[in-house]
Amino acid sequence: MRFKPAMEGYSLQGHVFKTFTVQKESTCEVRCFVEHGCVSYNVGPSHEDGVYICELSDSDHEMHPEALARQNGFTYRAAEVIFIKIHV
Repeated sequence: MRFKPAMEGYSLQGHVFKTFTVQKESTCEVRCFVEHGCVSYNVGPSHEDGVYICELSDSDHEMHPEALARQNGFTYRAAEVIFIKIHV
């Protein structure tokens, strides 16, 4: 799995299945990578200084383009699954 380019100023609404806070924005990407069912994530500022909100989603903007909304301060990023062909 790898992630498509970030879309700053956007978030995917209505498909979040897990929300938590992280110390670094990059930690949200790692959490999505290891969380079963995560297809995209939103990360943005928290009300606490130096902490970010991380929202994991079970959908993305290609499956639900109407769910992608402008949200100042947030960044949306969708995962991309890569298949590697193995010859045996």
